[in-house]
Amino acid sequence: MSSLFREGSLGAILYTSQIITEKDIETALEEQKRTGLRFGEVLVSLGIVMQEDIDWALSNQLDIPYVRIRKESVDPAAVQLVPANIARKFNLLPLIRTGDELRIAIADPLDKEAVTEVERASGCAVSISKGLLREIREMQTHFYGEAAETVLLGFSSSYFSAAVLETINNDITGAKLLDFLLRYMLQKGITSLSFQPLHERVTVTGRQGGASRTIGTMPCAHYDGFLSLVRNRAGISGSDGADSASLSFAVGGERVQFQVVMMQAGSRMFLTIKPLVSGFFPESIAALETSERNRQLLQTLASLPEGMVLFSARDGEERVRLMAALLEECRRGGRDALLLGRGFSFCSGVFPVVPVARCDPDTGSWIRAALAHEPSVVAVEELSDSAAISAAIDSVLNGKLLFGGMPVPDVRAMLRQLFFLRERYPVLPVYLRGIVASRGVRLLCPACREESGSSMPKITLSPEKTPPVFFRSKGCPACRYTGYSGKRYLVEAAAFDGEMAEMFISSKSVGDLMHSLMESGFHGISEEAAALLHAGEITAEEFATVKTDSGERLWPE
Repeated sequence: MSSLFREGSLGAILYTSQIITEKDIETALEEQKRTGLRFGEVLVSLGIVMQEDIDWALSNQLDIPYVRIRKESVDPAAVQLVPANIARKFNLLPLIRTGDELRIAIADPLDKEAVTEVERASGCAVSISKGLLREIREMQTHFYGEAAETVLLGFSSSYFSAAVLETINNDITGAKLLDFLLRYMLQKGITSLSFQPLHERVTVTGRQGGASRTIGTMPCAHYDGFLSLVRNRAGISGSDGADSASLSFAVGGERVQFQVVMMQAGSRMFLTIKPLVSGFFPESIAALETSERNRQLLQTLASLPEGMVLFSARDGEERVRLMAALLEECRRGGRDALLLGRGFSFCSGVFPVVPVARCDPDTGSWIRAALAHEPSVVAVEELSDSAAISAAIDSVLNGKLLFGGMPVPDVRAMLRQLFFLRERYPVLPVYLRGIVASRGVRLLCPACREESGSSMPKITLSPEKTPPVFFRSKGCPACRYTGYSGKRYLVEAAAFDGEMAEMFISSKSVGDLMHSLMESGFHGISEEAAALLHAGEITAEEFATVKTDSGERLWPE
């Protein structure tokens, strides 16, 4: 049984409670691969268990009280503290108030937004119990009265049938809208889908073959809820600014990845979704396509007994995969590790994983809690705030090797961040052992690649060789109309031991430290990409994606 589920998981609780059998588990896992649904959802859909069984097991897994709701157990005064629209939106019901604490029953005990909204509305600290959705809704009707007239999403489009539009609009959460739009993108070869709030409506525009057309519109009144859904699906924690993440979507028994890009402009949030150009990230250091110097340096960093190694990449998944390659080296060396972050879920069969969200304000507490379990290595998906960084330093002071991710593009950008942090944490330079960064080169689709005919006299990488032409890919079914076939991952690494550690402590500028790194043999990602371009292993167009993805200037002044 341990080969199928880790101890304490939902499946393990149901199995040890004799609610499901091994045969049930095998059936559900096969169906999960096909549908992409959660394990509990699959069990219910197959009729193996009832929703009540899942709710009970989930409350055990999360160590949250499980409650059956009856009229006699609900205090009407507590109900009045939370407006009906909030209770119905988040599928919850206030139960009782004790002093400044309000206990609620909620269908989804992991919904932090629900807790925040209830605390704001009631002025009380909230404690939660897991309740049955059916009973919560029955009690909502009893205490709040019948729900108001059914609210429709209000999406309109000439590209979908009346039956499909009815299905979309009856789901006020926007989940059906998102699903249908993603399927439409794949079926019609849409290369990007943009949501633009204008006046009272949000215009949904699709781009195909270099031309754009309006796919549909929806009221701005429901746009915030739709954005919240997309953030949750993509694992985006923030609610403003600019952010980017990947979103996984199941279709035809396969998982398709999309890139979600959000940008705040004043009071408006612009959203773009497009098929993600993905590639298989090597699972080990030996499999990385990088220089022998980098490979040896990475192996050295993975074998350190203690210290801090920071990982840099704009793409959160690339950061995690890069860490995983070094963690594999730790595993081969017989070392144990504890991983903090949802992005490490693919490692759960090798190391224990705590599903901490990116930018979780409690990341620092999770790091300190991990120390009590005495792992040799602690890996943190994202060191997102000062509390997490402080806890990371504590773990190093306790003799641990810590791997930590930061959302910056390369070693130089990481050093800028560290120069800022070392004023607040003077011991940080003492315990930093290395920085590792990666960036994916998007490879043009060979099925639709062709010369563009444009010369490139402005790219002067060396006197010996200047690329003569650009290549373009128009997009085709083979590449899902993205124009790319995958990625090749480039790596740069810097070690801080001995003389370089002293340089980091004493350097007055990032420029001075980078100069010392270059003299010690460091080669950045851009230099590695330029070498590949000269060797004919990548095209000028592919080289351009490395430069522009890093934020560097492609054309010399």
